[in-house]
Amino acid sequence: MEASDDAIISKTLESRIVTWNAAAERIYRYSAREAIGRKVNFRFPPERLAEEAAIVAKISMGERVEHYETTRVCKGGRTIDVSVSVSPILDSNRKVVAASQISHDITEQKRAQTMVRESEAKLRAFLESASQGVVTIDQKGRIELVNAKMENISVTAATN
Repeated sequence: MEASDDAIISKTLESRIVTWNAAAERIYRYSAREAIGRKVNFRFPPERLAEEAAIVAKISMGERVEHYETTRVCKGGRTIDVSVSVSPILDSNRKVVAASQISHDITEQKRAQTMVRESEAKLRAFLESASQGVVTIDQKGRIELVNAKMENISVTAATN
């Protein structure tokens, strides 16, 4: 648990933090001493406060929450993107008594995805506004991309 790069937090069904590993300290910037005993939602942005009730409801029924993407607030107010998985902790009678949560910081991954989407949108806008027909072909000779101008040239050539 301490060697993990992911935040591993255990909590009661009342959402009080029981354990807080070193990665949770690195990711959220709160020490274990500052976090243990607090309700987990102290890290939630205001618009995400309702999430905990839904998670606890699922956990209380013995269900897992896997790879739920959301945002959390670090000490100092910085918001990060995280993928959260929560599992019920059972006692010897198989009764749900607590929950274990693993959070993975996906902020950089989300930022990279946004940059790729923005670059693709700029490329599309450029290609569609080009005055010349543009076609890209992969190494196997397959057409990957055709802009509108090239489609018009192809339609005109086919009808003549």
